[in-house]
Amino acid sequence: MDLRQPYGPTESAMRFTGDSRSSHADTTAPWPPLPAEDPSSFRWLQPGELLSIPVPTTALQLDALLRHLEIDGEFGDWRSATIHLAQARATWARLQPALSSRAGEGRARPYLKGARKAAREMTEVLQRAAEAVRATSRDEVIALAKAAIAQVETIERVFE
Repeated sequence: MDLRQPYGPTESAMRFTGDSRSSHADTTAPWPPLPAEDPSSFRWLQPGELLSIPVPTTALQLDALLRHLEIDGEFGDWRSATIHLAQARATWARLQPALSSRAGEGRARPYLKGARKAAREMTEVLQRAAEAVRATSRDEVIALAKAAIAQVETIERVFE
């Protein structure tokens, strides 16, 4: 690999793939946009498509921290579990106001009904997880982390 070449595909690679530099500015991927599909059917996300989902990054961070907590419980790493739980609780404190304001629109949008319940359950699960980490209860930490991850999935749907 010649590091003196400019970044990006070489001219021969562009000819091979049919790439040209005169592509449309609104196209960010080398594949055509997908047609609208039935929302009840399953399909895999295309690269870059995940970025178009309007879920707050704090919800995604919370999901990742809870998955770390689950792994910490599996390995009995209580120092890391304490750190990840504290980070998850701080992230939840940042996310909760956005969720509460969004859930306030529940009368106009019936699919937001479960948001308040998910928020209550998330607060309760994080409190119980703190007690389980202090008690170094592996099975309970794992179960509570999984329950919290399920609540994050419900919360993410509120922002779609």
